[in-house]
Amino acid sequence: MIRTSNPPHYLIVAGDFVRTGGMDRANLALADYLANSSQPCIRVHLVAHSADQSLINHPNILFHQVPKPLKKHALGQPLLNLYGRSIASGYQAQEPLKMVVNGGNCRSDHVSINWAHYVHGAWSPVTIQTKKTDLVRNIRQNLSHLASIRHERIAYQKAPVIIANSRLTAAQISNLYQIDPSRIHVVYYGTDPSQFKPVTVQERQQARAKLGLNDNLPVITFVGALGDLRKGFDILFDAWQKLDQKRGWDAHLLVIGSGSLIFYYKSRCDTGSKHQRIQFLGFRNDVHTILAASSLLVSPTRYEAYGLNVHEALCRNIPVLVSKSAGVAERIPTPTEADPVDMRFADGICPEQLALRLEHWRDHQPQYAEKAEQAGSILRQHSWPERMAEWISCDRGS
Repeated sequence: MIRTSNPPHYLIVAGDFVRTGGMDRANLALADYLANSSQPCIRVHLVAHSADQSLINHPNILFHQVPKPLKKHALGQPLLNLYGRSIASGYQAQEPLKMVVNGGNCRSDHVSINWAHYVHGAWSPVTIQTKKTDLVRNIRQNLSHLASIRHERIAYQKAPVIIANSRLTAAQISNLYQIDPSRIHVVYYGTDPSQFKPVTVQERQQARAKLGLNDNLPVITFVGALGDLRKGFDILFDAWQKLDQKRGWDAHLLVIGSGSLIFYYKSRCDTGSKHQRIQFLGFRNDVHTILAASSLLVSPTRYEAYGLNVHEALCRNIPVLVSKSAGVAERIPTPTEADPVDMRFADGICPEQLALRLEHWRDHQPQYAEKAEQAGSILRQHSWPERMAEWISCDRGS
């Protein structure tokens, strides 16, 4: 018999518990918070493909590693579901257990909380076909997307409590899957104050020297996967081409991210007349350092449940330009008559419009810096442990 007087153990099913990426960083924060709870008898089971070494070595954590065949998410996801359901069934008979899943990654009847970081039903993947074999890949991608929608519909309907990372995400889940809004709670992502704090002059100089950048020129940064068009790099790339032809445009573009389209963009740079000021950095685990070298972060995303990269840039007092449809945009102060600068732009922005917004930023940098400082001071108020305490209170109060 389960003794309900004991605090429940937790079983969290997630793709990864690592420090890079929005949902992966958030899952790491939750696992770390629970493992270091003031109630030392709590045990945290992690069912995932990978986890930060600090979690694997923690005495209160038991890591159940799930294979990811060929390093493909589509092949690993069914195994997450299988492992998660099997482990949950085995432990439910032995001890009080709270089961946490992300979206549709595990559809168990034992689920207590679904932590929604992304809504597949809110976005249809679109990509650029650069070669004939892309057609087959796109068909597979679309079939996987339809399966993800079906899985998350089942998972959200099963979960007694859903925690969303933004009001946008909460509304999409409620509207798309007819979920009672009273079952959905919003808990924003937190901040690591040791890494994401205002950039000092010395940090900026050191970061730029490390990247070989001119200390006096503006540096614009993009962070996002380049496997499809969701993050909107194609819009920024085309806007950059237009700006690069203009006399006096002296900014440098840093691109952080990997994916199948990176070679396509690089080839277009090679055939252009200029573009030496685009630097593709690939996947990086030192984004906080690269942000220190940046003057602006641009995120023309077509769909973004939250946008931790924008959040972290603002915490460093780096101005941003971000789509209004991104979840993080709801946390950016709106313009006023006294302060008309808006770091958000309308959905569906075209390259010509984005180029104009970039020029406006270039000509009004002090005003954008002031707006970023205002937003950053708000976002830095809540660390990851504080947000996770809020997360736990949503579960207890449901």
